[in-house]
Amino acid sequence: MSPETRDHEQLLVAPGDRPRRLALLERFTNVHTLRTPEDANALRGVIAEGDRLVIIGAGFIGHEVAAAASRAGVHTTIVEAGIPGATVIAATGTHRVTHLTLSDRRHLACDHVLVGVGVEPELD
Repeated sequence: MSPETRDHEQLLVAPGDRPRRLALLERFTNVHTLRTPEDANALRGVIAEGDRLVIIGAGFIGHEVAAAASRAGVHTTIVEAGIPGATVIAATGTHRVTHLTLSDRRHLACDHVLVGVGVEPELD
């Protein structure tokens, strides 16, 4: 197959995207993002009734997961940076995050964390 050359007035490059991550939480194994069906299945596979799930981000994904998790008996807390919200400033744990500290000085115990704070371009 030979390369083609085409004239154009405008060009859109759509490389796709990946979930935005939070550097503060990168080292923990119980921190999840949700972008693909595989991500959803992985999250569903580790969360059980009675677990404590903290969702960072109150967009579409955050609210949908919170609703589904609550129906399944998971104790769910949404953290949102927008006014009058708070941000995560510290995380405690070894391999798994067990507590989050928020900018308003609240401490949240957690078994799992979902980061749903948007996407960034996939440029690789």
